[in-house]
Amino acid sequence: MSSSPQALEFRRLSPTTVLIGLNAAMFIAMVVSGVSLVEPSSLQLVKWGANWLPLSLGPQPWRMLVANYIHIG
Repeated sequence: MSSSPQALEFRRLSPTTVLIGLNAAMFIAMVVSGVSLVEPSSLQLVKWGANWLPLSLGPQPWRMLVANYIHIG
């Protein structure tokens, strides 16, 4: 390995940085799609993956993870 200025240096992202990035990305995506910043409706939240028991225990178990990143007012 050379230590030339052109060599790219990669660093590992910490889990905290990754979680902050996921939260920010989800927040931006929700706002851009028209979800209210202050009072999102229940329908909007379910559409974005809120943890709703009939769906979470049924055909969409991924909601239990995604619900951690949903932003509610």
